[in-house]
Amino acid sequence: SYGLPEAAEQLLIAAARYEIRSLLEGTFRPRTACDLVPVNPAEIDRLLPPAADLANQIASLIPACGKLFGGPTPLTVVWEKGSRRSTKTA
Repeated sequence: SYGLPEAAEQLLIAAARYEIRSLLEGTFRPRTACDLVPVNPAEIDRLLPPAADLANQIASLIPACGKLFGGPTPLTVVWEKGSRRSTKTA
């Protein structure tokens, strides 16, 4: 719905799936003494690839989306304290 190229859409999906998988693989404690664990870990494995596979997918999609990030070089954003402006450097 954002009108992004296919690679960018796949990158967003892979990043979201990676975040969910990482959360479920680690310990999730939203409150003190409140540990949440999956009821059926096998279901997670059925629905989501391992985090390492998703990380590899993300790494392979980033170069295809380079133009959307301003070019093929790394982008550094520097926030100035007390300012609403940022400075981008390549």
